[in-house]
Amino acid sequence: QEIIDYVYANYPRYVGSDYFPGYTLKDVSQSPTLQAAFGMAMWGFGKINEEGAFVDNSGNTYDLAADTIDAKVYWQNILDKYGYDLGEINVEAAGQSIEDYIRDAYILAKGQEEGGVPSISGITTGTAVDDDGVERETIQIVLDGVDPTAIFKMGVQVTPVHYYTDGYTGSLNDFGVEVGNKAFMDFLKTKNVKPVGAGPYVFDEYKDNVITYTANDSFLLGSPKIKTFRYQEITLGAEYDSVKTDTVHYTDPSASMTIINDITEGEGDNAKLAYTLVDNDGYGYIGIQGQAIPEHEVRKAIAHASNVQLSVDNYYQELASVNYRTMTKVLWAYPDNPENLFPYDATGETSKGLFLEAGYVYDEGKNEMQYPEGHEKAGEQVTFKFTLPAAAENHPAGSIFIDTQKVLALIGVKVDIEVDEGLLDKLSTAYA
Repeated sequence: QEIIDYVYANYPRYVGSDYFPGYTLKDVSQSPTLQAAFGMAMWGFGKINEEGAFVDNSGNTYDLAADTIDAKVYWQNILDKYGYDLGEINVEAAGQSIEDYIRDAYILAKGQEEGGVPSISGITTGTAVDDDGVERETIQIVLDGVDPTAIFKMGVQVTPVHYYTDGYTGSLNDFGVEVGNKAFMDFLKTKNVKPVGAGPYVFDEYKDNVITYTANDSFLLGSPKIKTFRYQEITLGAEYDSVKTDTVHYTDPSASMTIINDITEGEGDNAKLAYTLVDNDGYGYIGIQGQAIPEHEVRKAIAHASNVQLSVDNYYQELASVNYRTMTKVLWAYPDNPENLFPYDATGETSKGLFLEAGYVYDEGKNEMQYPEGHEKAGEQVTFKFTLPAAAENHPAGSIFIDTQKVLALIGVKVDIEVDEGLLDKLSTAYA
């Protein structure tokens, strides 16, 4: 069912195409059978024949107006193709792996039984003495593989049992819950007005765009010395001014050398300010559209013609560094001194060789790189469109694009640079 839902949500434009001819999006939206058939067709598990019937991958034929196709039919097709080879089945997954699905189903079923799940291999409890000399309870979780993002997938909210069970008159298990009891869930909702977590502060109120927190006297490491903490909403871009005018005491403006230099010089309102630089857990990258440029060699050619150091030199300066992997440098899994997989070649010769390797043709007399034979633009000059959401001088990738344009021009490749202020919205829609 997950694949069916995924396909219907992400590929509606293919309804009525050669993948699923004869139907409109309205037809599919009103029929679970058509949705299942569409999901199977898009995943290669069936197709509509010339008579309009749906033939699945197992050879069964269905009348889409009278027969029922659902997740059970889809699952049987998967079993017919792969048997119970879980590794192969996972290739077809649109999200959750089959092992995760089975595990979740087991835990859900066992959780409804008296006593619940007795134990989970890989999760153990114990005690440890902290640096402050206090012995505290611990939980150790052992993974069965390497996953740099595992900690973000735990999905466990730590909540104090003394608060969320206070006033509940039903029976609770050792973990402070009553499994599968609607009355218990309804009772928990009464605490939503003033939630309490396991952190150092407790929510007090939200008023006039200001959230007020008070010290959590039950905090694991002791009650905070600062007893009241307020979090105020500030207009984006006004963070620096808000701290200069004492509207707030701490803020996190986007770092720039201008702000740092002003605070360092310490003149006027800046005399009372100090700053601390913190590594950002994000990173930026330049995307190359694989559908528009399907050849791996050509995408590599563009990468070798891109001097990404320019974004640091001309925009971020001392506040950034080049990232050679598609993960944040703050992440523990980021390698030490990673190799630059696409070293910059200002001569364009590396890029030229990759174009030729992909079958493109170079006309030396015209200094023109041409699309290869068989391409819909065969014989024409290779032309790319580079798009920015802002003017080149105001965007980190601007100087990179301008330089890449010059490098590729050396080997006869034309690059047009355009500005589209709606670019980010278009990308969000494309990858939603």
